[in-house]
Amino acid sequence: MVKTLTVYGTITLLFISFIVKATIATTIEISNSTQDFPVNSSQMSLMVDKEDTLSFSTVCSPLLKEIFKNASSYPALALNTAYWLKLRVINTSDSDKNWVIQFPLHSKELWVYIPDATGKYQEHKVGQRFPFSSRPVEVRTITFEIPSQRNTPIDIYVKIYTQKYTDLSVIISPENKYLEVHTKGYFFLGIIYGILLLMSLYNLILYLTIREKIYMYYVFYTLSALFFISWKDGLGFQFLWSNLPVINTYHHSVSLFLLLTSFLLYANNLLEIKKSYPRLNLITYSIILINFIYFSVSVIDTNYFNPLPNLYVLSYCYLLGITIFYVLKKYKPARYLLVSAVCMVTALLTIKLRYLGLLDWNWFIEYILNYAIVIDAIVMSLAISDKFRYLKEQKKIALENKMSEEKLKIENELIQLKNQTLQFEITQQNNQLANFATNSIQKIEFLHALKKELETIAQEVPNPTSLKKLIKTIDKESEEDNHWEEFQLNFDKAHHNFLRNLKEDFPILKPGDLLLCAYIKIDKSNKEIAAILSITISGVEKKRMRLKEKLLLDNETALIEFIQNRK
Repeated sequence: MVKTLTVYGTITLLFISFIVKATIATTIEISNSTQDFPVNSSQMSLMVDKEDTLSFSTVCSPLLKEIFKNASSYPALALNTAYWLKLRVINTSDSDKNWVIQFPLHSKELWVYIPDATGKYQEHKVGQRFPFSSRPVEVRTITFEIPSQRNTPIDIYVKIYTQKYTDLSVIISPENKYLEVHTKGYFFLGIIYGILLLMSLYNLILYLTIREKIYMYYVFYTLSALFFISWKDGLGFQFLWSNLPVINTYHHSVSLFLLLTSFLLYANNLLEIKKSYPRLNLITYSIILINFIYFSVSVIDTNYFNPLPNLYVLSYCYLLGITIFYVLKKYKPARYLLVSAVCMVTALLTIKLRYLGLLDWNWFIEYILNYAIVIDAIVMSLAISDKFRYLKEQKKIALENKMSEEKLKIENELIQLKNQTLQFEITQQNNQLANFATNSIQKIEFLHALKKELETIAQEVPNPTSLKKLIKTIDKESEEDNHWEEFQLNFDKAHHNFLRNLKEDFPILKPGDLLLCAYIKIDKSNKEIAAILSITISGVEKKRMRLKEKLLLDNETALIEFIQNRK
């Protein structure tokens, strides 16, 4: 059955070759001056094997050589489709110079056919689905030595089955240059791994010491970053699970989801979004949930693969927008997170443009995400320190403000207490003066009454000299008693000349009447007035009735209301 399909497939392809003459890719020439040489699509030939039935012997048959088309005519490779790739290489360099060809690191399945020194093709099954030991050169990249024939074109065939995204980046390099670059690459990656591990360990110790969640989120992020770049650079497959290629099926999806989730959780805690903007916090966790659903689908359907989903890129852009918002809100720790987010978004967009074929491959693009992750690890650690320093400053400012408020409160209480004390002293003094004034008025009234009695008696006696002398003494005593005047002066100072104005409006009022008005003005009750004047309450009421008559008040007007309302 397979043979029948192969025959039919061959006949069909031959028929097509006579109808459509395809443009064949140019020959790749390597010379002494060639360094790292990325092969572009115009230098590759591609053929579609829709039924996946063609064998290598059929594909390399001279009868099918015109079926191959220029790879540039395929803007994108269809999923779940078999393709045959052919590269024609001619080596014009010196005989002592060896060359290697590198295929995409993350190829899932590749069947590579390279001729040996005798011209016989050797089949190599390599890629993420096969054990690491299946590679002819056991390095993290998929690398083959180019046969040493000089000035003779060599055809290299590669079968690709596109069950997921396929990168057709092929690089030809001098062997010594390749060894130099990849030795430096291992050293460079070792430094990156060392930095991330040390930062993880340092922040883990801080978490165990301080018990702040943000340190744990940072450790989660750095370990997720290590796990992710171990997929990107292939070191995880080379050193950790070289005999378990099945891990490669899930490595990328898991590590990329963990990297995004840890970054969002870290940023959420650093910016304290839950405390300051609960709705944004809800949006952040909703994004994590949506990404989790997408991640679950990509894990369940292993045939579906996207090296950089748009959903993840948009999630990082959302994080960048939130960070800019907090920077504009003058939240200082967000400055460091902004640097981190910008680095990550720039790296991801660069890689996305590379996957879309809008940017050509170079070593900087190859390692741009590694650069971004290392910068992130350093900057995010600084952001944590800056956050606690900022919170300490805010706490200090809040404490100072609270102390100022407490100080002001104490000062106000002291002023109020002082005013109350002063008011109490004034009240006591007024009461004392009122008592003196009462006694003084009673004394004056008594002396006046006594004087009248003596004057009456002096008219009846024949020699009133002694009585007149006594009357003069009474007048002198009345003039010297000034307690009432002192009380009146102090009371008018406190109540805007109340007694003086009242006397001017009602000249008929005597000192006793004015004193009663003063008592009513300061809310003395009848009982209190009776105690001060040493009379009965009914006596006070009679005085109030007489005072009301002198003030010309009718029955409907209350005495206390009249006095209280006077200014």
